[in-house]
Amino acid sequence: MSEPDQINSAIKNRTQNITTEIGNDEVGLIVREVSGELKINIQSRVEARELFRNFKGINSSSLAKPCTFFEYDMGRIFLLGPYEWLISTRNNIDKVKTLFGKKYVGYFSCVDVTDGYTELKLSGNLLDHTLKQSLTYDYFALNLEEETESFRCIQTNFARVPVLFWKTSKLSVNLLVRRSYADYLIEWLSILNSEEKLVVL
Repeated sequence: MSEPDQINSAIKNRTQNITTEIGNDEVGLIVREVSGELKINIQSRVEARELFRNFKGINSSSLAKPCTFFEYDMGRIFLLGPYEWLISTRNNIDKVKTLFGKKYVGYFSCVDVTDGYTELKLSGNLLDHTLKQSLTYDYFALNLEEETESFRCIQTNFARVPVLFWKTSKLSVNLLVRRSYADYLIEWLSILNSEEKLVVL
């Protein structure tokens, strides 16, 4: 992690001690803080096909499907509600705004919410055990044991905390959680896996 990211980290600056060592994803539970991408909230009543027509690499006509996310050439777009999306991207917000065009001014909002959220990646052979203890969502349809892609994203509760949840690869999921809850989640995971190895990277 670079120095600026270290300063802005939601879990590296915890007052409690945490294990920060390079581990093997096959051992215990690995928790990584994902940094370097902006989170941009989009709200608009403009039809998704029209609103995202300048975003390359996605089928904008599919952006209205509930519980889904789509990758495009600069990041991912998550559907949060009928008229709300979340963009995760390494581009700055000004470059994202230019993709919408000036004609939408007054018809949509584009807000950088990066500082309000923390993205965590969970992996390892205790992932299934952890999800069984923490999720209210039936995640078995995601086929975590397989390398198959899943473009489902679910807004659910994880350890009683509201999160955006999606699969990234085999035995690996990501959580987007409000920054103020990140420290609580790490503490909860450490208690749940107290008898096994928990590594926070």
